[in-house]
Amino acid sequence: MRRAGLCILLISAAACGPAPGAPTSNPNVLRVTTQLPNGTVTAVLPRDGFHAGGQAQLRLEILCRSGTISGPTRAEVLIASISGANVHVRTLEVAPVTVTGGAQSTVNVAWDQKNDDGRAVASDDFTLALGFDAAPASQQRQAVDVRVTLTVGP
Repeated sequence: MRRAGLCILLISAAACGPAPGAPTSNPNVLRVTTQLPNGTVTAVLPRDGFHAGGQAQLRLEILCRSGTISGPTRAEVLIASISGANVHVRTLEVAPVTVTGGAQSTVNVAWDQKNDDGRAVASDDFTLALGFDAAPASQQRQAVDVRVTLTVGP
């Protein structure tokens, strides 16, 4: 009886572990997940932000539970003004993907920390605004915004 109890305990512990292909815990990255009507978009970026003058790179992990998720349809870097309004800094070029139900994909996003005129930005907190189209099975397509804070420091 004691052996059966230990066997059940080991099986339970194994069943509670991370799912195959699940992201592992890394103390150096920050994972910011946005729920969409039919899945998630997770931005994976450095926990300590980005160094000024360098390349800001992050990965988007797109998981679709049903229907399709397409995007990013747009990628824009913004900064908050003194009045609180978001001011456009840069439009980024990204290669959109379409992910179908039960599948996942990744998209890499890079920003050279310059504005649309090619001038380097100062250290600050910026917002990366991304557009996605979520189309849950048997439903209308919905435009969804995903926003991530990018901290640029010295």
